Amino acid sequence: MTPNELIQVINKALKLDITSKSRKREIVYARFIFYNKLRYSKEKYYSFQNIGDYLGKDHATIIHGLKQYDILKEYDDFKEILNKVETEIERSGGYATNKLERLFTNHF
Repeated sequence: MTPNELIQVINKALKLDITSKSRKREIVYARFIFYNKLRYSKEKYYSFQNIGDYLGKDHATIIHGLKQYDILKEYDDFKEILNKVETEIERSGGYATNKLERLFTNHF
């Protein structure tokens, strides 16, 4: 699955647009999930700058988002959004990731 396809899957799963400039919580959480999926992809290596280029963000934003992901993965509202995205990714046959591995692995 390409990054652009992942953006489409996330947008479809949550019925929103992660490329918008909105700072609504659900959209921000969805971006954090996007950052995490790309950064820890088993298919290809993506640098912070590469990830940022897809959404018009700089590398520092990506680093911050990945740190927030690790904090938020413990919260129910974030888990709910993550589960929706994971379900849609599985339906689309995309990233072969283990949900529990992503939830409980500390990347920093």
